[in-house]
Amino acid sequence: MKHLLYEIDIDTSMDVVLAHQKTMPFCKLAGFQMLEQTQMGTAVSEITRNTLEHAQKGRISFCLLQTTHGATLEAAVSDAGAGIDPLVFASPVPGDFTSKGNGIAISKKLVDHFHVTSSEQGTTILLQKAIPKHTQINEHTVEDWKKTIDNIQKDTVSPYEEIKSRNQQLITLTEQLEEKNKAIQQQMTEIEDLNTVLDGKNQSLTDFAYTLSHDLKNPLSNIMSLVQLGRNTADKEPFLEKIEASAQVMDRIIKGLMEIIDIDQDTTANVKETHFQDIVARLREEYDRELTACQGKVDTRFEVESIRYIVPYLESILRNLFSNAIKYHAERPLRLTITTRTEDSFIVLTVKDNGIGINLDKHRGVLFKPFKRFTSQQSGKGIGLHLIKKMIEKNGGSIEVESTPGEGTTFLCYLKSYA
Repeated sequence: MKHLLYEIDIDTSMDVVLAHQKTMPFCKLAGFQMLEQTQMGTAVSEITRNTLEHAQKGRISFCLLQTTHGATLEAAVSDAGAGIDPLVFASPVPGDFTSKGNGIAISKKLVDHFHVTSSEQGTTILLQKAIPKHTQINEHTVEDWKKTIDNIQKDTVSPYEEIKSRNQQLITLTEQLEEKNKAIQQQMTEIEDLNTVLDGKNQSLTDFAYTLSHDLKNPLSNIMSLVQLGRNTADKEPFLEKIEASAQVMDRIIKGLMEIIDIDQDTTANVKETHFQDIVARLREEYDRELTACQGKVDTRFEVESIRYIVPYLESILRNLFSNAIKYHAERPLRLTITTRTEDSFIVLTVKDNGIGINLDKHRGVLFKPFKRFTSQQSGKGIGLHLIKKMIEKNGGSIEVESTPGEGTTFLCYLKSYA
């Protein structure tokens, strides 16, 4: 059985002397004669010197070994160096105590048992000396020896040991602070990740609010206009029917926007095979009054008739482009052309108008940024293009624009079908 008695860290040349000083009390407790004490102390200090020279640092562990054959005092000197070459174990050069390898070879002759374990990960050298039979070893010996060494330590501590002890305390404290800093850093990273998620959620809520405001503006305006027109009219039935139709549009928009909130939680929600013609038909009905006012005509040509897509997204994309074409029409009858085709893995939805156009040389860089407007012809918040870009890019799509001032604008939406 092995009992750990004491440990010393090897850091500086002063520890060679300290190793010898700490070995001697254990040798006395073990009952060694003066010559044996000197042999063990010399062996430990020489191996300590080698450790500093070849590995820069290490540790000495003093242990008491108990077996059926007797007791042994052991000093284990370990390091994390590059290992020992076998040539180091050559016999010492006669009369030369400085040649490489002599410290190990001489130390080996000074103890009863010498064992080396060495690899690229480090080296451990065991120096063992048999404790005389007359020394009493029992179950209390280990604790008694530890107390004795503690008392000697208190009475004979050197200035070097005091400094070393304080340095070790500082190292331990530094390591503890580093661990706490790592834990704090980890917490900060987690907080940053949560803030990123929260920012995304807040942005989604902001986008939702602007989408709600943008998409409800037209049917609400229709209702208010119809109410004003119907106030002084005896036959209110036609107005009520149109108000009901606008209210239904509002209801459909609100339900669609609520679905968008659900989609933010589950991107697979409400993905359906949706026909472009069905959405355009609903938009024609929704914007009937505005189309009539600008003598608008909507032409469609769908080479691809449908797409698997999030329905509220597709409706909002088309509604924004549809309403923008009406809002920014020129002083001529509006012509709006909506087509689809395939290109690589995309379905390209094209919305082309003959409106006032956009000066892309001036505005291309900020065209899809929020709150950017390029004309004072109509009121608005400049959020629509930003929103549809986000919806399209959510599934790996993209949007491009071609425009000539005074001639019109074409939006090309590269849509990716949802799986």
